[in-house]
Amino acid sequence: MVLLFDMKEAVKRSQNSIREIINKYGIPEPVFLNEDDTIEKLINALVRYRRDCVLVKDPEGKLVGIITLMDLLKIFRHEPKRSLLLRVPKEGVESGESPVRSIMSKNPLKLGSEESIMKVLELMLKYRISHVVITEGDAVKAVITKKIILAELLGLDTLKAITPDLGC
Repeated sequence: MVLLFDMKEAVKRSQNSIREIINKYGIPEPVFLNEDDTIEKLINALVRYRRDCVLVKDPEGKLVGIITLMDLLKIFRHEPKRSLLLRVPKEGVESGESPVRSIMSKNPLKLGSEESIMKVLELMLKYRISHVVITEGDAVKAVITKKIILAELLGLDTLKAITPDLGC
């Protein structure tokens, strides 16, 4: 019998650094939008760059938010549920002309690229998120998604096995 999954190997891989994963899978740098850009521009960027999230910066260029596909779905909810974990849009999100800051999740979690995959996984599970911003010094390097983490832990040679996306 051929084993496709080896838990000992998965535990070993969980100690790899995020930098190794970025290089291994060729994860591209994230797409940025300004907080005043429109939701229409957001959707065009997601489609054009084939991404499932974008990062949002303020006029000074500081990272202030992230918009994932889940955040984008919020514009279609008429009666948003209020909870501590679900970030709901401000009132007035009515058209593609609304600014992206109205649906972004503020202050995305960040980790340095030297951290382990296990640290990313712990944050994702603790805060129920699917994307973590990866930095090197003050610069944003990439966004790691749960798909990437799962691909590495399962020992998949390529992300193409589970998704056509290479990240955010």
